[in-house]
Amino acid sequence: MRNLTQAEITFLYNRKGVKAIAVDNFCGTLEGSTYGDALQNLRADARSYGWNAPTVQAITDGIMVADGRKHLRIS
Repeated sequence: MRNLTQAEITFLYNRKGVKAIAVDNFCGTLEGSTYGDALQNLRADARSYGWNAPTVQAITDGIMVADGRKHLRIS
């Protein structure tokens, strides 16, 4: 899995209700993780930090992009 670019991260955290710092920190450190490990870490962090649904969805989308399962249309 790769780290996301800053443009990809910014695109994800510019969604309504998303906590930018959470997305920036999490999605900038994905390199070397497996898809499953990243999702497990997300679940644990979301519980620990009380992240809302839009933040969790943005990070989930970021994990999918980093693993090549999803593509973003950044304009």
